[in-house]
Amino acid sequence: MNQNNIERALRISSLVKRYLNETLSEQERQELDQWFMQHPQERKDVQNLLQQKLRDYSPDASKKYGLEQSYAQLISRISDKELRTSKPPTSFRTFYQFAAAAAVVIIVSIGMLLFRRQNYTYLEANSGATKFQTARAKGVELTLTNGKKFNLEIQNAGVIASEQQAVITKQKGNVLSYQSTQAPQEENSNALNTLTIPRGKQYQIVLPDGSKVWLNAQSTLSFPNNFNKNERLVSLVGEGYFEVNHFSAWPFRVKTQHQQVEVLGTVFNISAYNDDSQGVTTLVTGSVKVSDQKKSQLLKPGQLAVKVNSAVGFSIEEADIAEATDWKNGKLVFKDEKIESLTQTLSRTFDVDFDIDERIKGQHFSGNFSIKNGLNNVLRNLEQTGAIYFKVNGRRISVMP
Repeated sequence: MNQNNIERALRISSLVKRYLNETLSEQERQELDQWFMQHPQERKDVQNLLQQKLRDYSPDASKKYGLEQSYAQLISRISDKELRTSKPPTSFRTFYQFAAAAAVVIIVSIGMLLFRRQNYTYLEANSGATKFQTARAKGVELTLTNGKKFNLEIQNAGVIASEQQAVITKQKGNVLSYQSTQAPQEENSNALNTLTIPRGKQYQIVLPDGSKVWLNAQSTLSFPNNFNKNERLVSLVGEGYFEVNHFSAWPFRVKTQHQQVEVLGTVFNISAYNDDSQGVTTLVTGSVKVSDQKKSQLLKPGQLAVKVNSAVGFSIEEADIAEATDWKNGKLVFKDEKIESLTQTLSRTFDVDFDIDERIKGQHFSGNFSIKNGLNNVLRNLEQTGAIYFKVNGRRISVMP
């Protein structure tokens, strides 16, 4: 471990002690907050160490001062701006005073713990994680009907190509536009464009009829340069939010692996990932019909249709529109979500992989997160439930009880 890491370990242990003594400045409080955000595993280690040392200092401490609850409040207060300027309650101040009395022992132990922990992290960071991250980096890719490919993230704004029947333009703000130059075709074309969104990315496209589609991470949309005059047909793998222009005699259809959604003019969301056991269509406004090979079902605004991939037909439920569509607005909304499904969403959104301990599979969690705040913010808040914690190694994250 180099000198900088040694000094950092001692610095953090000193900040923890000063926090317990209530002598931190606002700048130092932000420094400690940032460190807790970036080092969830070390935060868990510090929590365990504080608990053990305070128990050793006085066996009655945990029972008398509610140690686990007090520590959870400490972490919450560090992260909660609203509470930073307020004084802690009397019982919590008592915990502060007791913890500060044991801090002479704690600060040395924290310094040693972080010395060992950061040394391990340093070795881990140099064991291939950087190469792994570089290898996984991909851009949003457009494949034209002639097979030519474009990485849209390195393209400047403006006209990308002029294909038969369409002019393709990249607009500002991650928007791709197809402008039709001819009347609708007589027959369906087998030549399709494909817009592929990797994990960790999102993109928007304006189709030849003016309809708009927001594509979520790990999604693919296939569509022609110009639509057939009898229908507007696109194919989706993954998740898309659609705002379809209304033409009464020109139906818009979205084909997925196990179903087809037909609309005239409406706003809806489809989640149809190949690695999900079911597809979900959520209707925001208008009217849609979901169909498989044997059955069809009409939806009303505020309803969703769940299609279990191996079954026939659909189950209709009341929809939580925010939960289904807020990804388009840069938010992740989880309501009583299984940890397996939740981490699958995080994998797509942040381009990481999770290994889940068998002991916590099936547990449910809720939360509302801003994607721009990053993955660390999500993991930190989930850890505050006290039910799980995370160990990060490059892009692979272990979920433990």
